[in-house]
Amino acid sequence: MLCWLACGEPGGPAAEAAIDAVSPPGDAAVAWRDHGTLPADADGLTPVVTVEVPEGARSLLVRMRPTEGQLPASVCFALTTVEGPDGSPWHAPPEPTGAAGDEPLDQTGYALGQWPRIGDPPLAPGSWRVRGALVSCGSGAAARIDGLPHDVLRLESAVLPELVGVPSLRVRRVFAPEIDAAQQARWDAAFAAARRHFADTGLAVEEVAPLHLAPPVPPLAPLQVGLGESTVDALASVIDDHEPVEPIPTSVGVGDAALVVVVPCIDRITPGEGQTRLAGHATRLPGGPRLAGRASFVVVGTSTCEPPGDGDGEALGRVIAHELGHLLGLPHSAPPSVMAPSPNASADPVAFTAAEAAALRVSPLVFGR
Repeated sequence: MLCWLACGEPGGPAAEAAIDAVSPPGDAAVAWRDHGTLPADADGLTPVVTVEVPEGARSLLVRMRPTEGQLPASVCFALTTVEGPDGSPWHAPPEPTGAAGDEPLDQTGYALGQWPRIGDPPLAPGSWRVRGALVSCGSGAAARIDGLPHDVLRLESAVLPELVGVPSLRVRRVFAPEIDAAQQARWDAAFAAARRHFADTGLAVEEVAPLHLAPPVPPLAPLQVGLGESTVDALASVIDDHEPVEPIPTSVGVGDAALVVVVPCIDRITPGEGQTRLAGHATRLPGGPRLAGRASFVVVGTSTCEPPGDGDGEALGRVIAHELGHLLGLPHSAPPSVMAPSPNASADPVAFTAAEAAALRVSPLVFGR
């Protein structure tokens, strides 16, 4: 997801797959439920799968991914039917804001959904109905593919328990090698401002020891993002080297540290439109990182490629909070929210809305302290 100025998701008997990540103290264990391999029909649709949600759950995660073999690069994954116990649809995306870069409804290599979403009521207990689809990337149209194996897809679900204690979020700064010690210190004010935005929602932010990426690293000054190849993909590989995970992880990421990568600056390259300087970029995997086989993180920089100035802390803090909001599952919204796609660059006050504050708590990155 690219953001703003400032700039800137019927098999056999289901099996339980235990999560092997170390959870924060007091955090309940969570497990993926494997619903088995699923066929895709001529229109790319899977059968409907029933997922049981117990009373008191805070969020439901559903992922769909390929079993073996390769699918054409033009084929993406989507969760097309998501119905609550009363038959009501839960898959509808948030109201469009018209902002470029809002979450696509289809994704390459996997599909991942998290409910409830912003504005939804609390998660309803009972039998949920979920159906996956293979679609044409970008358009979301049904992908008719000849010669697919009979069982080509795997669908899994996980239910997160209700939070106990103070909702908390771990954050880890990741410094690119171009950011020296003096520049790192200049970012302190920005991270302090971001922490205040979350504190206003009742969410405590705990910073853990930073990572320092060492050469050799892909050129990051400026980091380039855009369609096709980009240094963001290479950066994800570097981060995975520092934060190793299995190719298809079994961790649901409960309480994992959200990674905030600090680079000199970010250039968005758009074919036919040229280059735009960004202050924030979120490689968001809906529901948080470690859910789909690669790192997800946010990247922040300055609009000048220079270190932050003395008065930049509040504005860059809004960028960090905005991008972390995306990582935790929030879409763009209208001003004066922190999640506005193009907030006023002045000192006008911004904050997470009450609905956004409630939605932050369903993320698997949030745990009870």
